[in-house]
Amino acid sequence: MVEIKSIHEASHHTYGSPRIADALQKKGLRCSRPRTARLMRFLGIRARTARKFKVTTDSNHQEPIAPNLLGQRSSGLMRLMRSGRAISLICERTVAGSI
Repeated sequence: MVEIKSIHEASHHTYGSPRIADALQKKGLRCSRPRTARLMRFLGIRARTARKFKVTTDSNHQEPIAPNLLGQRSSGLMRLMRSGRAISLICERTVAGSI
């Protein structure tokens, strides 16, 4: 029972009886899925189900875009990073031995 609790805690309470039974068997303990489910019910352990992803950004709004109060400017390196060319430049310089 201690092993079931520790595996359940390590999985952030997301593992159910099939995964816990598999983890127990990998540790060398003989425990079937129905037995694991029965012990989990006895201990009051339940798997937490993952929530569905919900989009919260409304890109089609008619509100004005906020001004850039920090005055951030895009540097040359950032433009390269966005275009993907910075990685190729780093690789070229690494091969050439300049970095």
